Amino acid sequence: MKGQEDKSFLSIRKFKDTREDPGFRLPTPAVYVHRFPEGIRRKFRRGSNVTDLEDFSCTCPEWNEKAGIYEHRDIRRACSHILNIVESREIKGLDKLTAFLLEDIRKHGAGNYFSSGESAGIIIFRTDPGSKWVSFFLLDEIWKNYSWNTETSRWSYGIAPAKDFEERIEGILRQFV
Repeated sequence: MKGQEDKSFLSIRKFKDTREDPGFRLPTPAVYVHRFPEGIRRKFRRGSNVTDLEDFSCTCPEWNEKAGIYEHRDIRRACSHILNIVESREIKGLDKLTAFLLEDIRKHGAGNYFSSGESAGIIIFRTDPGSKWVSFFLLDEIWKNYSWNTETSRWSYGIAPAKDFEERIEGILRQFV
């Protein structure tokens, strides 16, 4: 609403400049664009729509609407046809992170993804305008999703990541407060 402050995670404050706080150690999170892998030679036809995973394209109107928003192979551009194909079939050549993020998009829609850029292991997280939740995607043998509520300072369903991840996540959250 016009005139009201947006309470979303990213709008609370802009990313802190590390020069403002000499004790600040984590790098500023960077926008994370995950690209659909090349070399997956699969084409599907359903009704009048043709979905081509090799070209990462579809002939549906939803695909064309997202064309002006996202780059060609950015997975956030995936239409419902691509999302349904990936969900219902095991696609050779599709890595686990791509499948995991496409499942997140299928459930929650395309969001704003960021990466911690840490050398100790990447942490990908997502937040959406107006949401009090931040989702963290962590690789701990398999990719897992943990969600943090920025208003109540709690983990979704009381399920927190391993302590070493939790400490790194706290550092990321401090950059936004």
